[in-house]
Parts: sequence; structure tokens; C-alpha cells
Amino acid sequence: MKPVDTVVAAKLVSVAINGISYQGLSESLGISAAEAHAASRRLIKARLFRDKDRQVPYPKRQALLEFWVHGLKYVYPAELGAPSRGMATSVGALPLSALFPVTGEGVPVWPSADGNVRGPALEPVHPSALTAAQDSRVYELLTLIDALRVGRAREQHLARDLLKARLYSWC
Repeated sequence: MKPVDTVVAAKLVSVAINGISYQGLSESLGISAAEAHAASRRLIKARLFRDKDRQVPYPKRQALLEFWVHGLKYVYPAELGAPSRGMATSVGALPLSALFPVTGEGVPVWPSADGNVRGPALEPVHPSALTAAQDSRVYELLTLIDALRVGRAREQHLARDLLKARLYSWC
């Protein structure tokens, strides 16, 4: 598995019902079609997705949830860095931002010159996350994943429940 696989998985979940082509997948994530295809193959090999009668793989909801909740923070550990300007993530983005108050140090952000929020820097699981975040569903999934990577126990618990709800309603 590679970090880009997490972003590809989030996009595939967000379009699971309608589907997408590899070209559309690559364009929406800002990666090459070959990279999108290779990531999809790795997701199938890891048994997180399956081939179905579609152009791209379909998520195995329970396996994917289990990996996101229990494995991702160990495979791609995260640390909060120095204050930076960027795009809100984790408890700083919806749906978690509605449930957790902003602290004095600000909310975690993906560093970006185009960002409009200030807080501790949190490198996204892959640089393509910033491009992928143009899709609100993908952005939501990636911010919930970040809450699992850096959040406290209550934040992680709520992020898990919200990820499960998204997986089972979107797929």
C-alpha cells in the first residue's frame, strides 16, 4: 500500500453508486491514470475493494472501515506541527467541527498557501488530498480519517461512527 491509495479509496467510496472511469479518477485527484489504476489494483490486492461489473473497484465496507479505524494511524502516523495557514482538517472540518469547540491553538490544517484557516500543521496522508478535497464527500472522508490519525479518544470514536455511517449509506 502507498499513501495515495487512501485518497483513491476515499474517492472510490464517494462515487461508489454512480461509478467513475480511471481517467475521471485521475483528473479529480490530480494524479496520472496509471497511478489511479495501480492504486486500485493495490486496494483489491489488500482485500479492501473487489472487482465488480464496473469500470473501477467497489469497496468492501467492513474491511475498509476496519483498516481506516485500526490500521491507518500505524501505517501513516501523523503529528501536529508548527502553526500554519491551510485547509481545516480533523476536528476543524465538518462534520466534526460542529461538535468540538475551537481551542486556543486553532484547528489542524493541511498546509496550503490557498488556505484560509490557521492552526497546527498536519501533513495530509498524500499531497493529492488537497486536490481531492474539491469533492466535498472525499474531503469529509479524509478529514474523518485525519481525526482517527491525530484525534483524542472521543474524537476517534465519533469519527469511526461517522465513517461507518458514510460507508454504509454511500456504498
